[in-house]
Amino acid sequence: MLIFSLASALAAEPTVTTQADGTVVARMEVAASAEAIRAILSDSEASVRLSADVLSVDAALKGKCSEMTVQTKGAWNPLEYKALRCPTANGWRTSLIESDDFSALEVEWKLDPSCSDLTTVEYRVRTDVDIVAPKALVQQGVRRSARDTLKELLRKVLGGK
Repeated sequence: MLIFSLASALAAEPTVTTQADGTVVARMEVAASAEAIRAILSDSEASVRLSADVLSVDAALKGKCSEMTVQTKGAWNPLEYKALRCPTANGWRTSLIESDDFSALEVEWKLDPSCSDLTTVEYRVRTDVDIVAPKALVQQGVRRSARDTLKELLRKVLGGK
């Protein structure tokens, strides 16, 4: 079983694409149940911290949702935003409430269980930052971060701390 899990971890590489509107879509097959993945992603703070670009996060329950204040790495200075993260039928959606650094932020996690021990995880991110930087450079960073976030989720699912 350990050999199978290790092989799954080594073989799993997220696919990352960019849609016409700039939304980055990262997708990966994970050899785990949707429930096991949901257990990790259900914690708002822990799910945001899957990204190595997150410096700090503070979340407070607001009904079924979480209102979060997040500080992330920026090219020169940290960026900050306040967002609302709510459950959906297949995962979670995060929407921007306010920010001096972002003019748009939409994040969505979707879980699609193929069978009892195989789940397709989709992580969608659309951001517009209010900083002076080439759009291609920002987009490259979002693509890298989305890929690395899925890899970190896989590590957590397989028992990593």
